[in-house]
Amino acid sequence: MSVAHVFRKLVLMALCGGLMACPNRFAKPTDAHKTPESALASIGARVAGVESLAVEARASVYADGRARKGTLEIALEKPASLFFAVLSPTGDMLSVLASDGTRFASFERGAKFCVTGCSTPENIARLIPLALEGSEAVSVLLGVVPTIKSDDSSLTWSETEGTYIVTLRGGDGAVQRLWVEHGTGAVRRSVLIRGETRVLELSYDKYESVQGQWLPHRLRVKMAQDKTDLQLDYRDVEVNPMTLTKDTFRLGCPAGTKVRNLGCAEVAP
Repeated sequence: MSVAHVFRKLVLMALCGGLMACPNRFAKPTDAHKTPESALASIGARVAGVESLAVEARASVYADGRARKGTLEIALEKPASLFFAVLSPTGDMLSVLASDGTRFASFERGAKFCVTGCSTPENIARLIPLALEGSEAVSVLLGVVPTIKSDDSSLTWSETEGTYIVTLRGGDGAVQRLWVEHGTGAVRRSVLIRGETRVLELSYDKYESVQGQWLPHRLRVKMAQDKTDLQLDYRDVEVNPMTLTKDTFRLGCPAGTKVRNLGCAEVAP
């Protein structure tokens, strides 16, 4: 061994022990998942006991070149029912959207018209920039990442992050990677790439147990479409609340408003 090689080893040892910390290494669990399918199944199993959810959240949104912040009331029910309400600083409802997975309705306080129609991603995104199918939006809000149809998949263990990395490759060239915790099935992040574009990025943080369910309390959604960046910080969270009914997601238009009924292919301006 040369003197120079020994000197380099001594320098590295000194740096790790003093000037800087060496990166942590996480050993692969002895009971680790052996297949991508098994790791993905653990994600959904984490919230198997959640049929519905009610949340008050702080929202930070950057979309269409504008930044906005506010308070949201969110309710959801599997598989595809959603309710969003934007609140004023005093807790008054400013605007609302509800979808039962098939039809939606939306209106703003003081507006002369109410919009209804099919629950398309574009219509769901009228109030909150989450242009996804209803079932996908419900999954995202629960921390269960929608996955692409893949022709090829792989599973690796990241010693630096202490997570599984599931890689899915679709027949159309799309690639999706998910970072999944061992034991809890919690997703830390997911990236969907088509060509050179990061179409959808999801990240989750601040997991807490709520009524026995391990739920993220911060989620961030980045979408290439409209350069959207949405962050939700969950405050009050209730699992399977008795106050939610089917009518919660079947919103009627207020008396006196004009109803604009959209066709399924049409979106409101």
